[in-house]
Amino acid sequence: MGACFGTIFNFALGGIDEHETGSASGALNAVQQLANAAGSAAITTVFFASADEASVGGMLVSLAVVGTLVLVCCFLVRLLPLVAQVSLR
Repeated sequence: MGACFGTIFNFALGGIDEHETGSASGALNAVQQLANAAGSAAITTVFFASADEASVGGMLVSLAVVGTLVLVCCFLVRLLPLVAQVSLR
């Protein structure tokens, strides 16, 4: 994930005007933190909803859900632009 976040910031903030970079960066960070919290809560809910006495079943179901989401995201990467916009001001 750490290798992806720097690139995502370049794509997301590449076309922003100079006077809007602070607010855009703050909004991007806020959305990133909310998405991390929602993702953790969703996977934890899946785990506890499917956990058995040994928690192995819950772990397998949670791992399957995360793996499926990663595969979906791999296909969605193709929707990103190939080159980040760069402001040369």
